[in-house]
Amino acid sequence: MAASLLIGAGACSPRYDSVDIQRVAGHADASGSEDGFVVPEGGVFVFELDPDSVAGRRDYEVTDVLELDTRQPSVARIEQGLATGTWMLLGVEQGQTDVELWINGRLELVIPVDVLAQEDSP
Repeated sequence: MAASLLIGAGACSPRYDSVDIQRVAGHADASGSEDGFVVPEGGVFVFELDPDSVAGRRDYEVTDVLELDTRQPSVARIEQGLATGTWMLLGVEQGQTDVELWINGRLELVIPVDVLAQEDSP
């Protein structure tokens, strides 16, 4: 599944064409990139996320408001991590949903999430 990029209008706000997702910790079978997340039911994927701006636009700054949310919290939830700059994706029950990346109140990126049944985990 390819990630969808949604770009809104705004003269001084950054626009983002990708994100860099770095694994910090989590279940051995969990993974994530801008192309999608995979996490087992009951598992967690802890990661750092760094938005990359479109060429010629200003970069993401710490003063920008970054929010992550899932479309179906009954399938997967996302919470801010314990360490600064980290996020936790929690697999609640088997299924599919999306993580929405909001920056300064604008939806910038939608990343698909697959939550695998515990017995389906590789």
